[in-house]
Amino acid sequence: MKYNLGAYMFWLFSFLIGFSSVTYADPPVMMQAQRVQKGWLGVRFQERDAFSSKNLGFDGPLIEVDLVVKDSPASHYGVEAGDVYSHIDGVRVDTKEKFISQIQTKNAGDVATLHRVLHKGTKVDEDVRVMLGARPAERDLQRSMFLGQPAKSFTYVDFDTREEVNFTPEPGTVVLLDFWATWCGPCLMMMPHLRQLQEKYGDKGLKIIGITDEPEAKIRPVARRFKIPYTLGSNRSYDAFRMYSVQALPTAYLIDDQGIIQDVFIGGGHVQKLESRIVELIEK
Repeated sequence: MKYNLGAYMFWLFSFLIGFSSVTYADPPVMMQAQRVQKGWLGVRFQERDAFSSKNLGFDGPLIEVDLVVKDSPASHYGVEAGDVYSHIDGVRVDTKEKFISQIQTKNAGDVATLHRVLHKGTKVDEDVRVMLGARPAERDLQRSMFLGQPAKSFTYVDFDTREEVNFTPEPGTVVLLDFWATWCGPCLMMMPHLRQLQEKYGDKGLKIIGITDEPEAKIRPVARRFKIPYTLGSNRSYDAFRMYSVQALPTAYLIDDQGIIQDVFIGGGHVQKLESRIVELIEK
């Protein structure tokens, strides 16, 4: 999987900024313990272009929140998807870089003042004071973001048919969405297990889809070597990886027959738990 490491790390930081669930009444000892870590916000955001920002009275871009991590401090302080902000602590933030750098000047337990100019689709002019918190462990963060959420749609090129396919979970089908790469050792170690799961539960409603951002020439030898019976797809734009916040390989999402994400598996292994969870969803 080839990508610009600097750009990816920037995107990763932009996704993970957030607030703490800690209240203002926390004792000093808790505050001191938190300050050893950088402040965390718990939102994903995007730049709102200058044209749309002009309607809110600004000549340059604004920052719009498009996702708030479940149970993150952002959610506790009333930050919602769709909110638009112009300043942090009086500093104009019109780019992602400025937004990130301003939050990164603070530690967990520090208070940041965000100036909100749009909330619930209504123009506002208000400050939102928040206490930044410590960033959770990666696995906990990823699970809290996706469990119980509808699976997101994206397009990929099917390795067998070479046709572009729009991934949307089919009602009545349990889907295991496996993000992998040919250079990833743990990914290759999981393939025989995934093959067995597909062969064992395929006729009972399981569909495994392996997604990589690599071209067909890289995929073909691996598919032949492991005699892959499940769908392999190439997402060359890498948008599926960003959409599902894939930060380690392999990462697999288990989606129930209603299209809801029920479990997240990061890294290799988890074979017994994975099969157990698949059986639970198939038999429910």
